Amino acid sequence: MIDLRKRLDFLSSVVEGILASVELDEILYVILSGITSGEGLGFHRAFVFLLDESGRTLSCQMAVGPASEREAHRIWEEMEARGIGLPALLRSYRSIRHDPRAWRLMRRLSGLAMSGRRLAGRTRPARGRLPAEMRLEQLLLRCLAARAPIVDNRCRVTFRPPGRRAPLEFRRFAAVPLHRGRDVVGAILADNVFAGGREVEAQDGENLRGVSNLVTLAIDRARLYERLRRLAELDGLTGLLNRRIYDEQLGRRLDESVRRGEPLSLVMLDLDNFKPINDACGHPVGDDVLREVGRVLRTGLRAADLCVRYGGDEFAVVLARTRPADAVRVAEKLCRRVRGIRLSRVPGLRVSVSAGVASSAQGFVEPDALTAAADAALYRAKREGRGRAALGTGRTQGRSHADAPAVGR
Repeated sequence: MIDLRKRLDFLSSVVEGILASVELDEILYVILSGITSGEGLGFHRAFVFLLDESGRTLSCQMAVGPASEREAHRIWEEMEARGIGLPALLRSYRSIRHDPRAWRLMRRLSGLAMSGRRLAGRTRPARGRLPAEMRLEQLLLRCLAARAPIVDNRCRVTFRPPGRRAPLEFRRFAAVPLHRGRDVVGAILADNVFAGGREVEAQDGENLRGVSNLVTLAIDRARLYERLRRLAELDGLTGLLNRRIYDEQLGRRLDESVRRGEPLSLVMLDLDNFKPINDACGHPVGDDVLREVGRVLRTGLRAADLCVRYGGDEFAVVLARTRPADAVRVAEKLCRRVRGIRLSRVPGLRVSVSAGVASSAQGFVEPDALTAAADAALYRAKREGRGRAALGTGRTQGRSHADAPAVGR
């Protein structure tokens, strides 16, 4: 337990770190680093679980701490030897964001996905002590229903990832809900799972409750900033996001996929024979085609997918948590839906797109390499007959004059 002076210093440092950024992941990293710092709340590990903006899924948004006891002792010894304090920890996000080793703990929770409907339906808090063992999902449900801190030193909580990976265990923990009025936002969980970890006390729960208010405000601030930025950067013709958003977001989303240990895929789409349509039918018809393609893409994707007008008659779709084969299926579905476009002013006009797919699961973990691989696959789809999708290979140099069709793209 920390005294009042230390607690105020900790909160002041965290607030200063929060105000220095509008990026949600960086803000959450700052907060959890404070929770796990010896100069902060002193927990071994800390986690934030958030409901996405659509309200459909609760997942782990950020995790800070060692993934194993051996790693814990190595990190603590290194921090002590180098004299790394809380201010340095709070500034460290940008230096470690590309390092997969920093996100081992978070990757172990990548399989967690709880239904938002299930959370909304759980309104009655469970009473009595926690059982000797329970699943992480049960603890989160109980925490959100209780609307109060849960502190426990005897319950063993586990999360079993998909497949045969070893379960992740939580002991000596405090959990607090994140709410906005009556709406569920998520939860913070912090524990002292490793040998020698101190038992948690009621005051630890109250300290986390104070932090939870900062988290909710920071989430609202970051998401509002993101929504306003998107509104300011929509493409006026198609209603899709513009190229600038793509350039800013692709690297960020690749970083997140590395942290979570999940694949991210990119689909590049290009209208077939668009120049002849403009030449023969006029630019107003060409604009109608672009609007309709934008509508098809907007309505045919998940809310979490990033869809942008990449430039001219080319579009890009970034698919989180999507393996290459699934991304190809998405691309093929979009190609079919575009073929169904009919324009009232030119009833006989047939519209089609070609699509190229590449994925971080193929080793393309840098934005330029991923874009180039999808772009090369797109032009292979055009060479092979247009109106179809192709999956990228190890070739990443992007377009060449040989890739481009001779006439009409």
